[in-house]
Amino acid sequence: MMTPIPSSYEGPDFDVEPDQGPEFAPGTMVGSYRVGAPIAYGGMGTVYAAQDLRLGRAVAIKVLHATLGAYSELVQRFLQEAHAIARVGHPGLVELHAAGDLPDGRPYLVMELLPGTTLREQLDQGEPSADVLFAIFEQLTETLAAVHAAGVVHRDLKPENVVVVERAGRMQAKLLDFGVCKVTDLGPWSPKTRVGTQLGTPRYMAPEQLDAAETAVDHRADLYALGLMMYEAFTGEWPWQTQGTGNCCIVAHLNLPPKEPKALARRAPRLAALLMDCLARNPDDRPPNAASVGRRLAQAHAEWQQEWEWRCTPAAAPALADGIFTVLRRAARPS
Repeated sequence: MMTPIPSSYEGPDFDVEPDQGPEFAPGTMVGSYRVGAPIAYGGMGTVYAAQDLRLGRAVAIKVLHATLGAYSELVQRFLQEAHAIARVGHPGLVELHAAGDLPDGRPYLVMELLPGTTLREQLDQGEPSADVLFAIFEQLTETLAAVHAAGVVHRDLKPENVVVVERAGRMQAKLLDFGVCKVTDLGPWSPKTRVGTQLGTPRYMAPEQLDAAETAVDHRADLYALGLMMYEAFTGEWPWQTQGTGNCCIVAHLNLPPKEPKALARRAPRLAALLMDCLARNPDDRPPNAASVGRRLAQAHAEWQQEWEWRCTPAAAPALADGIFTVLRRAARPS
């Protein structure tokens, strides 16, 4: 019998891998799936590569951590991810194949195995050009528009939860991990969050996620996180002096204005203005929705391309030594 989550529980730790290591040894059978090596850890569960023996395809299996299986609220949150993905049904989300239960009653999800790298890995390696970054974030705004239209708020948007894949010569940014999302009108599948509980990764949490009741958090919290991701990607910097960890990170979100990306503003004023608007402390001062962010991002992209074309003219050639965006870590010609 499942028990209520204890009052001392402060939420899953999203940044630390579990001490016990992988729960399943390679070759373990979960239903008709042969489990392989673990490929990702999260606050709610572990994701394994696996083989679907019935259909002969590679898949990913996400399993709720054994230490969390006894708590009804956390089981509901885990299952809520499946409901959220199924409700939205967008190509920018990972495809959900099936859901099931382990012998001990814990749920698992079977999803497509994505042959790509996370946005975090790409940023750390300095791979994406500015043009590719524009394409990634434009796709993410389209996905978020569909997510929000379906009554879902992701609440844990960060580079680690975006996988960039290439199929048939086309790049697709996939948004993952809806384990702490907020979904409206799910009936018994909608877990209740206690007032004061913080769900998400503090580095990318909006002020209202850190300092408000559950009812105060809506789709604009995702736009704040998206703004942080874009700021970090396009400037290679963090909007505050803190590195974005610990209590200093929370203090910055709640009390300090983000620093204006002045170098970026000189080369791409539309993009710089969009970043600052997304990072407004008051949700009412942010763009109204993801579609609005997408339109402004497309305009900023066009502005950037015009700037590049101007700098490619013979008269502007001397300026090319500094690159199109000296502030970008990956200043590069549009791909």
